[in-house]
Amino acid sequence: MLLIVNAGSSSLKLAVYDGPDPVAREAEEEIGSDGHAAALDGALRRTGIPASALQGAAHRVVHGGPRLTAACRITSEVHAEINAAVPLAPLHNPAALVGIQAVVRLLPNLPQYAAFDTAFHATNPEVATAYALPLAERVNDAARLVIAPVLDEAARRVLEHRAPMACR
Repeated sequence: MLLIVNAGSSSLKLAVYDGPDPVAREAEEEIGSDGHAAALDGALRRTGIPASALQGAAHRVVHGGPRLTAACRITSEVHAEINAAVPLAPLHNPAALVGIQAVVRLLPNLPQYAAFDTAFHATNPEVATAYALPLAERVNDAARLVIAPVLDEAARRVLEHRAPMACR
């Protein structure tokens, strides 16, 4: 069975799959960032599925940064890359990291995997992902993604500095 975790800043959703259909679903709302481990433990208990039946956990992670472009097993290096991408998804990645840590605390030997929302965009051509800015002005070679308003704000600041009238 596979545990699927979607940790939000104040919520936790999980499902357990045994084949193509879920055998259990649980959700906790308004838990705060410190409550993910307790919420996960409570949700798993309510499913009635023993931890020993779980073969792995998969987490939804919004942003994988420039190097994590496909689902992968979570290692210390992958964890560091997700953490490095926090500025690109400041409302989402910290919660995903808390969810990952909650599983580590409760099920330390369970293999964990990350699936990235940004993987959808990973194969887009550069013309679809690059800002229309001079190369020297690009923010850390950041790609334009539908879910990256932080980058939109950074691009606006660059344009405001270079061409203030264009931003009014």
